[in-house]
Amino acid sequence: MLVHEVRANENLQTIARQYGVTADAIMQVNVICNPNHLLLGLPLVIPQDESEIAEITPWKYGANHYYVVVPGDTLTCIANQIPRNSVEGLRKSNRLYGTNQVSPGMELILGFGGIPDIDALVDRWTFPVEECLDLIDALRIGSFERLSYSWEVVGERGVPYLLPFLQHPCESLRFGAVLSLGRIGIGIETRAGLEQATRDRDPFIAKIARLGLKRHQLIPRWTKRVHVNIFAVDLMSNPNEYSPTTLVREGTPFIVHRYNVGARPTATGTNVYDLIQLVETGEVGYLPREGLAGMYMI
Repeated sequence: MLVHEVRANENLQTIARQYGVTADAIMQVNVICNPNHLLLGLPLVIPQDESEIAEITPWKYGANHYYVVVPGDTLTCIANQIPRNSVEGLRKSNRLYGTNQVSPGMELILGFGGIPDIDALVDRWTFPVEECLDLIDALRIGSFERLSYSWEVVGERGVPYLLPFLQHPCESLRFGAVLSLGRIGIGIETRAGLEQATRDRDPFIAKIARLGLKRHQLIPRWTKRVHVNIFAVDLMSNPNEYSPTTLVREGTPFIVHRYNVGARPTATGTNVYDLIQLVETGEVGYLPREGLAGMYMI
């Protein structure tokens, strides 16, 4: 996997010639709406063969659960570029009421046809205690983590339905509820639920609640684009294992400039990289996570 960061006066044709590939091949694997207007510093994955083109489904490079809008993007193009999305679904799930306009820097949540049904979400999380997953297993398969994005799309309206799950005897279910509140990130009830969860008897769930509270406090200044990392991780200057690194401690706030910037196999799976910027220092680099579903942030 090669990653090229767009430099001044470059276009897709000149980049393609540098690597002996076609502009169309680069377009096939990256989310690019306007090939004649590439953002300076935008990381593009350069495919080396046909197998790399086939491997990008269901997400093109540049998108995962979220997509960050760049100059030249339109909602129609984004929907066409990223599988399992539509203009109407993007508009509804991101509350773009009365408009299809998107602005550079806007972070869109992906993969929803509209606002999920709250009763259906509650039903998914209503089951006998004996069927509860161990918290470690829940983290491993990402079952509750995936639904947290659904609750994020529901937004503040879903908070009263999440709060009762904070008392559930199932640790993995309490974790899912706390993570969902952290993703919603706004509102008085959301803050109260997270404050309550900081006293959870499970130390990991209590930690997630504290990090969710930190994000809640940051959003008024930085918007919902701001995230905090759940685990300490190395920030890499380039998306490869030989890159110089800086340790990013858990709870460090950052914004993402580009999601899913390529992938590399590791001994335990596959690392996917996101291009991020630390809020406090301004440092820019790549954060690795294990696979497309890897959870490392709220």
